[in-house]
Amino acid sequence: MIKDTLRNEINALLDLLDDPDSSVYESVYKRFMQIGPATSEILEDALSMSLDDGYQKRIEYILDDISKNHALNLSENWLQNNPDDILEGYLIFTRYQYPNLNTEEIINQVEALRINIWMELNENLTALETVRIINHILFKVHRFEKDTAEISNPKYNYLNQVLQSKIYTHCSIALLYLILTKKLELPIKGVLYKGSPILCYVNDINKKTEEIVYKDVLFYIDPYNFGNVIPKDILKEIGSTILPLNNPKEMLPVVPSELILKTIYSTALSEKENDNHKKSEDLMYFHSLLKTMSEK
Repeated sequence: MIKDTLRNEINALLDLLDDPDSSVYESVYKRFMQIGPATSEILEDALSMSLDDGYQKRIEYILDDISKNHALNLSENWLQNNPDDILEGYLIFTRYQYPNLNTEEIINQVEALRINIWMELNENLTALETVRIINHILFKVHRFEKDTAEISNPKYNYLNQVLQSKIYTHCSIALLYLILTKKLELPIKGVLYKGSPILCYVNDINKKTEEIVYKDVLFYIDPYNFGNVIPKDILKEIGSTILPLNNPKEMLPVVPSELILKTIYSTALSEKENDNHKKSEDLMYFHSLLKTMSEK
């Protein structure tokens, strides 16, 4: 809850927001950026009540920049302190589009899926049997379906929309699958095979992603095609037939940040295809900053 002193300051800043003096607006803008997300609720209320077009545009601009700055701050904290938590990274990206996202609700939905799968597992199952159970729960019981539209809808790259609609893209289902299998403590990793996200089942859950080599991989999983299992030699053969591998590492796991970056990039392209050029540019900007952070 916002304290009265802060609420009074925000309201005072709003009174100055339509001041014609640009220096006043710049000072107000800087202060809103300093306060950050705590201002969002009051700004949104002011936006809904105002009929002044110029005033509305200033509020929208400030809200947008607050959201972006917050996402970047969260991203930096994630990469520095908990880069292996793919759920945290995915929630940050989702909040970039949906600033008022109820993350607790999303986490609870993911946990419910995890429990559904966990109840069907036991320690005597083989790796293949385990994957079949996961696939059954996700694609048969919960009926997650792929987005087959000619022009993909970018909203299906966001976790909240995937859980709500049960419609997914290549990226979003790979991320959801990984989140669940990590919570289930299964040795499944993400792979960017020829730039497309798939998964692999490895033989050692304790090995760090960057330490895994080709012989550690048992088989591959294509989550977009309902978790279809692909033997190692078949994937290698298919890949070399279609397009030679640019780098043998394309068949090896990547760290979570690379999968999040791929999702952001794909969403930006999808926004462009849907003629949402401003949103596409915003996502490309976010992608470039996050990429720079991840390479430090």
